[in-house]
Amino acid sequence: GAFSPSQTFNDIWGFIMHQALLVPYFAWQFSHAKHHKRTNHLTDGESHVPTTGEEYGLIDGKRTGSYSLMHEAMGDGAFAGFQVFSHCVLGWPLYLMGLASTGRVAHDGTFLAEGEIIDHFRPSSKMFPAKISAKIAASTVGVVATIA
Repeated sequence: GAFSPSQTFNDIWGFIMHQALLVPYFAWQFSHAKHHKRTNHLTDGESHVPTTGEEYGLIDGKRTGSYSLMHEAMGDGAFAGFQVFSHCVLGWPLYLMGLASTGRVAHDGTFLAEGEIIDHFRPSSKMFPAKISAKIAASTVGVVATIA
């Protein structure tokens, strides 16, 4: 482990510390490991899945989407500030809920159906194998208890 040679100690400490961040520890632990295994893979990545040019609004070398047009209108500096804010304040919670930048592939390698989401809170989320569903549930209960 990164913090201690004891995986049990790492899990206890990680679970406690992640509550302050409102991040479900075991779900994050699983998805973060997957992220490092497949970072920026076009289809199988877990987070920061690269946007295709078409999804970004770039068609035939011209910016046509609202996001790319906003970049052009704001300029690089202001747009970079906007991205930092939007990623940290909006994107992170949306990512945890499975509504932004999640992978397109379930834990078993099958592609998700159109509109299907994989989130960090449901033990039945296709992001996780069934064998860790109790840990996912414990993480979710921890976050909910922290909020309450």
